[in-house]
Amino acid sequence: MVDRLMAGPWILGLAASHNGAACLLEGTRIVVAIQEERLTRVKRAPLVPSLPFKALDYVLETAGITVEDLDMVVLAPLHSPNAAHHDLDRHPRLASVPRAIISHHYAHAMGAYAQSGFDESAICVIDAMGSMSVDLPEDERRVVLGPWLDLEQDADPGCEPRELVSFYEASGGALTPLEKHLGAHQLYDPQGDMRPRMMGFVGLGVMYMAVAQQIFGHWSASGKVMGLAPLGTPRYGNEDFWHVDGDTLVFKDALHQDFRYGERWPQHGDAYADLAASVQSALEGGLEHLWSRLRRATQSRHLCYAGGVALNSVANERLIQSGAFTQVFIMPAAEDCGTAIGAAYHGLYALTGPRRGPGAACEFLGRDYGLGTPSDALLDEVCDRLIAGEVIAWFQGGSEFGPRALGHRSRLFDPRRHDASERLNLKVKGREAFRPFAPVVMNEYASDWFDLDPLHPESPFMLRVVPVSPSKRARVPAITHVDGSTRPQTLRAEQAPSLYRLLACFYEKTGVPMLLNTSLNVMGEPIVETPDEALSLLNRLEIDALVLGAQLMRASTRG
Repeated sequence: MVDRLMAGPWILGLAASHNGAACLLEGTRIVVAIQEERLTRVKRAPLVPSLPFKALDYVLETAGITVEDLDMVVLAPLHSPNAAHHDLDRHPRLASVPRAIISHHYAHAMGAYAQSGFDESAICVIDAMGSMSVDLPEDERRVVLGPWLDLEQDADPGCEPRELVSFYEASGGALTPLEKHLGAHQLYDPQGDMRPRMMGFVGLGVMYMAVAQQIFGHWSASGKVMGLAPLGTPRYGNEDFWHVDGDTLVFKDALHQDFRYGERWPQHGDAYADLAASVQSALEGGLEHLWSRLRRATQSRHLCYAGGVALNSVANERLIQSGAFTQVFIMPAAEDCGTAIGAAYHGLYALTGPRRGPGAACEFLGRDYGLGTPSDALLDEVCDRLIAGEVIAWFQGGSEFGPRALGHRSRLFDPRRHDASERLNLKVKGREAFRPFAPVVMNEYASDWFDLDPLHPESPFMLRVVPVSPSKRARVPAITHVDGSTRPQTLRAEQAPSLYRLLACFYEKTGVPMLLNTSLNVMGEPIVETPDEALSLLNRLEIDALVLGAQLMRASTRG
């Protein structure tokens, strides 16, 4: 047990959602955070607060504390906080810990604000669904726009009004709600037609999710829709998806009639590519409307942005280029797992009073397994292997928190090669051939290779899509998408020192200051967490070698 006189408050934040997560604070510092999926090995695994969950032992053991050391646990549920599965009194170990419950969008907003380092900021949260209207605190209910109604308890459980868009203003650690858009999710055809049908669009996040479900068979395939969009033509205009009525976006379902079939990609390939291009354009247009509203509602020129829609890197670049806000912080863990961070900081401020967020967002919040770091000689050998066309798995330090592999749980490849899709998409990752790959690039050379705005020259969390410089595209075909774009991660030496040293070695040998960087996992599985899981992939997949801390494990060691 820790010395309570020496430590700051210990706060446990829980994202009680699909893609559940836990975040442990000591004072203002995030000691450790982990998604439940990394431990259960089930993609988008929920965290159920009333039952034992793996993330609890993980964060406590990493910090070297026990449940008795916790000063507060804060829950950020997606569904009703009154549901039995959210009742911490039922948890065998957390029942005696003081607790608080906060709403879903507020948790997104607090997490983004705390990590931004801004003292004052506007905050935008957009996703497919947040808390139900009946579960919102009164100050948030007062700022709801448009027609909405608290439904009776016996109403259809699929139709409660929920958060879709939320605007806040933050100053000195306190958040003030400015505006909130709600909508009810309609799952079935209002006319009773039983043919396959997309979910009613309702909001921008639901709209994109519904198209992902139609094309690829699952709502979580939004990233695939973004990758497919450049292969199509936006044959449907924004007016086919939504129109502006007063203060709000009103969504339409007319184009649903053109897609009343159950076949998924790659069937109906041209039609689906055009649908992807159309929904991407409609998303960007709708977001511009919302960002313009927020810009008029606040005096701040800083923006914090979170929620699942904030992972749309193409739209993010449009936001940055718009100049609506001079500084934009997009939370790395923008999806639901990030609400664990917001929950933890809410608990801290509840105990100690509002204060400026600590900032310095860190992408590596998992446990360090103490495996050391690679030597210069090892990096030189790895560099030569990459130049020879090998696929190198890369495992260093603590794991990333969020959906992106940012240099600690990665698979690396030479970006100059033309066979990346065949080697990585088809043989190694088992995913669609059209899926693009992203580069990790030495920060000081990024603007030489990519069209990055001089006012916003960095992309540390792989959350922007930008053009590859036309004169350089032929040199790095593996990371250049069909439309000439890519989603770079700009890397400073202090962010991931070992990976930066490898990039420098590769640059010295080839004149190219980047590598292809994709996540260390198989399609349908979470990114690996432990050394044993990384070794298992080396034995299962067409990976040539694994850099495991200070060691190089060759594929020839497979059993």
